Amino acid sequence: MSPAPRKRSRAAARFIYPVLLSLLGTVLYGTAAQAATVTLEAESGRLSGGAAVSTDHSGYTGTGFVGGFTDANKGSASVSFGVTAETAGAGSVSLRYANGTGATMTLSLYVNGAKVRQVGLPATANWDTWATHQEAVTYAKGANTVAWTFTTADSGNVNIDSIMPRTTLPSTGRSLDRA
Repeated sequence: MSPAPRKRSRAAARFIYPVLLSLLGTVLYGTAAQAATVTLEAESGRLSGGAAVSTDHSGYTGTGFVGGFTDANKGSASVSFGVTAETAGAGSVSLRYANGTGATMTLSLYVNGAKVRQVGLPATANWDTWATHQEAVTYAKGANTVAWTFTTADSGNVNIDSIMPRTTLPSTGRSLDRA
């Protein structure tokens, strides 16, 4: 047997093995599309109480970010998002925010109208620097509402760029980022 066929078989193996492993992963864990991260832009959320789309700071994703979580709107500013879960259970939501105040500021996290907790959002370097904060939540099966609200007990004064919800898939316990 000549060395050329052996080289071709090694080259073929380098191609075939990853393809076979990918197919096996798809059969065992579902399609790759199910594992994709979904980002919900804040400017596309439901805004209320003085929360408003802004573009006066750089570094945001999408077409802008949501500001208006200022003292003038304390107790009313809110942005909410629809999140669909295939099954009820534990999940999380990541918030991309900017906080150029120099101190940790707070907003309250609500899921389906119930307050989950007051969340401390550490300062970022300035208003053009964005950070991500993740919180554990419990989702109901089907439609859910996730809201970040500036209550009278919060210090507010942050900007919100987006959220990334993570729900749990049925029966396998695998997680899925969904909107």
